[in-house]
Amino acid sequence: MKTTILLIVLNCFTIFCQWSQDIRLTNASGNSITPLNNSKCIAANGDTIHIVWYDDRDGNEEIYYKRSMNNGASWDPDVRLTNSTGLSNYPAIFVSGLNVRIAWRDYRDGNYEEYYKQSNNGGVSWGNDVRLTNAQSTSSIPAIYISNNNEFIVWHDYRDDPNGDIEAEIYFKKSTDNGITWSNDFRLTNSVRMSENPSISVSNSTIHIVWADSRMGGGSEIFYKESTDNGNTWTTDLQISNNPPLMVSNNPCISSSGQNLFVVWNDHRNYHSQIYFKRSIDGGLSWSSEISISNDSSSSYNASLVNYNEQLHFVYYDNRDNYFKIYYEKSNDLGLTWLPELKLTHDNTAGSSRPSMCISNNQLNVIWCDTRFGNFEIFYKNNPGGLTNINTQNNLNVKAYLLSQNYPNPFNPKTKIRFDVPTTSFTKLIVYDLLGREVATLVNEELKPGSYEADWDASNFSSGVYFYKIISGDFVETKKMVLMK
Repeated sequence: MKTTILLIVLNCFTIFCQWSQDIRLTNASGNSITPLNNSKCIAANGDTIHIVWYDDRDGNEEIYYKRSMNNGASWDPDVRLTNSTGLSNYPAIFVSGLNVRIAWRDYRDGNYEEYYKQSNNGGVSWGNDVRLTNAQSTSSIPAIYISNNNEFIVWHDYRDDPNGDIEAEIYFKKSTDNGITWSNDFRLTNSVRMSENPSISVSNSTIHIVWADSRMGGGSEIFYKESTDNGNTWTTDLQISNNPPLMVSNNPCISSSGQNLFVVWNDHRNYHSQIYFKRSIDGGLSWSSEISISNDSSSSYNASLVNYNEQLHFVYYDNRDNYFKIYYEKSNDLGLTWLPELKLTHDNTAGSSRPSMCISNNQLNVIWCDTRFGNFEIFYKNNPGGLTNINTQNNLNVKAYLLSQNYPNPFNPKTKIRFDVPTTSFTKLIVYDLLGREVATLVNEELKPGSYEADWDASNFSSGVYFYKIISGDFVETKKMVLMK
């Protein structure tokens, strides 16, 4: 009876694929720091991963950049992007093809203003710093998004507060010519208190924005609004969190895909910070109930969220082990249920904080800042098979290794690959193109005996013949499949 129960449990959960070791990316005399979660500081296109952070190794906080052109296996040297007389910090990055865009706040003008910089060749060279605001007050913590030729930036700004230190509003700015020219600043909120830390996402040509707002008095809530006409007009502000009076909801992060919207944020309603989640499956018209995901007695902060097909992935930092550590959680059904959390960092002498996550080539990529060497340094790790559902079909009567033909075949753009593992074995399932180049790693972990099914989404690949190869124990086999779009 106990064995039967164990097998049912194994059948209900998707197995976590293997995460790499922590990789130290900086080795500077000062502090290298990642920004808050609403401003993504890691982005990718194909094999190339781009990261930004701020760094005081030169005696002043400046913006630094680094890239990997082989899925994080090796990294180029650090590149200093700013040379300002004032502080440059809180960068945000977005990548579309070879277009890399960065926004940050900068004190070179005697107050914090929003600045912008672009590369059109994948980070090989960079244009000049472009000042986006001229408010004579603090403009802070930008988030940036690219959609076709359009580029959007949101931030919070104190220009409407006579004292410049209590009340901020959310502002928006856009370019319709790849960042060559920019619109005027557009004020999105008109709150009696603080509106701060916006996060932005775009899907189906609709711009979605969330932020924290204390207009209710005392504490703060998460608000949402959208634009369906490229930012020319906006819906009214919609409160989507609902915590008790004087409690604080802050640092939201939004991700979208089609009509599906997903939001995570920090919430202090239980007198310690937890990660809360909410979703909409109709483009923001209605929202699910909010749920606490990091439901423990410690404090959790700054979740960075990404989505891929029906999977949701997010990372955050949590102090349940005395020092802050990075944790990861995953949902395979658009947030209806969540797998148990997984601790990604394990050093017990220092803290890890402010993680940011992105997707590249069927791979999850995470960076964070870490004090294990005394000062803050940037660290990285990845999960090469983290986007694939590997479902245990049956753990009984598996007597031999087997690699089945994918189905459907031909396919467009998704297919399933079934395989059997008769003994506990480290297993790889790899996809190659016609030239023998590895294009996706679907499985890369130790598996227990059983029948498994892996999914491959080839949305980002061209039509043609592909091969999939399994390596499990001493068993190696390759089969052909056809992507037909």
